[in-house]
Amino acid sequence: MPDRFSKDNKDKIVSVKAFSALKSFFYSWVLGFFLFQVIPVLSPVLWIFVGVGLKLPVVLINLALIFFVPVTFYFLYNIFIKFNEIKINTYEVKLKNISERFEFLFVSDLHIGREFYATNKFRLNKIIELINRTNLGLIVFGGDFFERKIEKDLIMQLAKISIPVKIGVYGNHDTYYLAKNVEYTYPELVVNAIEAAGIDILTDSVKITKNKLDTIIWGGITDLYSKLFNLDKTFENTNSTKSVRILISHNPDITDFVQDSDNIDLILSGHTHGAQIFFSKFFSLPMPVKNKAFRKGFFDIGKKTKMFVSQGVGNSATRIRINNDYEIARIVLLPEKE
Repeated sequence: MPDRFSKDNKDKIVSVKAFSALKSFFYSWVLGFFLFQVIPVLSPVLWIFVGVGLKLPVVLINLALIFFVPVTFYFLYNIFIKFNEIKINTYEVKLKNISERFEFLFVSDLHIGREFYATNKFRLNKIIELINRTNLGLIVFGGDFFERKIEKDLIMQLAKISIPVKIGVYGNHDTYYLAKNVEYTYPELVVNAIEAAGIDILTDSVKITKNKLDTIIWGGITDLYSKLFNLDKTFENTNSTKSVRILISHNPDITDFVQDSDNIDLILSGHTHGAQIFFSKFFSLPMPVKNKAFRKGFFDIGKKTKMFVSQGVGNSATRIRINNDYEIARIVLLPEKE
């Protein structure tokens, strides 16, 4: 039988190489800052300069301003108001192997940092406040805790979360996207910072929780871009017939490696930001996945597995989000009646 986790198979993963300084400048400043922030906000002023410079009729300039002024207000709303409008969206999913209702939170793509578009201390504390209001017993983090640098003082704010069980996985930004780190490894500073915040990070390993009627096996894998992941290792020595198996994978393209025989009930992923800036399936930014359908929501994988892709709570490159939410996902697992 071919090894589905062989190096050749893992090399087929569609990934984004670690940013060079030039690529980082283009992505964050040219696309993120100028194209989606400065130009839209200054569009009326820019149009006046263009119109006057080209000696266009006043009527044409005024008609254009009628269009550009609302555009400016829309983008200002995105940058300063929507950026802090974080929703708790509730999703219900029926699973065959669960016997009673169970709720937990899923938070992905925090992107904590000091960049203008990243999750700063004020925004992070607002997210923590919303999380604590739910009074649930378990929270799952879907990776990408950091944006581009290790901000230990900011990540330590997560210790304020009052939910007793905190588990999660690393994302690509927690590995080789970090400044001055281009290895497919987890920097010791990242490991220490996140674990100090009280989060149990799963790296090809499991955590088992039990309710009155159900045993839930939470399996977390290393990020796909690291090419170190192995589902067989993750769930080895676990009983799949009398338990619920939930796989946490930052990148939804893990479905290329999941088989029905893995007996996974639910996959939790993020990474896509709901496409962040989404106009259509032909134009969205970013969508760093091979399967472009994995934007947000639920998907059926194989015969029995379901996957949920969160829109995430943070941004990359710009504060602008179009056609999606900043999301804390409240997941409700329900028994599937035969």
